[in-house]
Amino acid sequence: MLFTTLLKLSQITTGILIALVFLIQCNSASPPPLPATVSGPQLPIALLIPTGGELASMGRTVQNGFVLAFDEINETGGIAGRSISWQIYPTECTFDSGQLAAQQAMQDEHTFLLGPICTEAALGAATVVNEAALMIAPTAIHPRITVDAQGQVRPTVFTGSYGYPLQGQAVAHFAGTHLDVRQAAVLYSPTDAYASALAAPFIDQFRTDGGHVTELTYPPGTTDFSSLLSSAKDSEAELLYLPVDANTANQMVSQLSEIDRAHFHIVGSDAWATDELDRNIMEGSFFPVHYTQRDPHPSLQAWAEKYKSVYAVEPDTLAALAYDTAHILASAIEQADSLNPKDVAKAIEQNTFDGVTGPIAFGSQHTPIKPVPFLQIREQTLYNEATLSLP
Repeated sequence: MLFTTLLKLSQITTGILIALVFLIQCNSASPPPLPATVSGPQLPIALLIPTGGELASMGRTVQNGFVLAFDEINETGGIAGRSISWQIYPTECTFDSGQLAAQQAMQDEHTFLLGPICTEAALGAATVVNEAALMIAPTAIHPRITVDAQGQVRPTVFTGSYGYPLQGQAVAHFAGTHLDVRQAAVLYSPTDAYASALAAPFIDQFRTDGGHVTELTYPPGTTDFSSLLSSAKDSEAELLYLPVDANTANQMVSQLSEIDRAHFHIVGSDAWATDELDRNIMEGSFFPVHYTQRDPHPSLQAWAEKYKSVYAVEPDTLAALAYDTAHILASAIEQADSLNPKDVAKAIEQNTFDGVTGPIAFGSQHTPIKPVPFLQIREQTLYNEATLSLP
């Protein structure tokens, strides 16, 4: 029952879409431009994105990021003398939809596929993408997307967002180097696959860096965390890592006394990037994100202004990841000097790419190694605290 197993595993990556949805500009976003009329040789690219229902705004935002990159590339001569053309394959957030969309795109002789954006759909698409095509899923980060059930890396499948190991390691480095913490406690449920996938690399990295971690766990359904929080304080931890969803984090921190609250640095996960996080309760806390407009870097600000001038809305995480993914593909084709998916995959593996979200390289499992921004909540407002690149 491989498909059933994969669908269960996909629960651990729902966090990234929860983390990204709140950033989408759903109200007055301009529709994306139509494909440019191109002449001469073309490079067709399939976009596997949602187009209807509740996810339509997400699909539109991702499409905006892709198309902005395509237009830039076409304006400078295209890729290897070819102008990019693109075709949308409507893809809902289900395993079957992702699989069917990828199959149809390949039957239509598309060699390069960008998307899907949802974890379940990306899992489905990844199972049918063979070496005759290359796929980059810009926002889905489940480990089974790029690595099959037998532990083999899928040769021509990549993701555009950093994965759980990198996030957990980045939090450990943030704690040690930015907050100068040597004693930490991590509080999570081992039955929560998302939390466990973040806690394990945090614990390993923090201990490798010379710190001490107290691991505190609880069974499903727990709502009273007071004894565990007392244990965290008794352990002399200076930092409390909560790799949990926003609602659970709100419950946990609300149970700290004012004195105990001041005792800890509190750090969360990318799932905190949602309106469900109570910024009043979480005052002073930190959490990692995949992109932030609050980064003052001139190139990022210039890109944000360009995006806003085209679409009349501020860019968000989905748009930034899609934009970077499109440019990664284009740069890799240029570097490979080939349209063979296997050659392009090797170029992705071997090179570093400049992106809006920072310099991007790829690890052995075809997931990005890139800087991780951290935000802090101060007076219910988010501030860019630091951006960490792992050693």
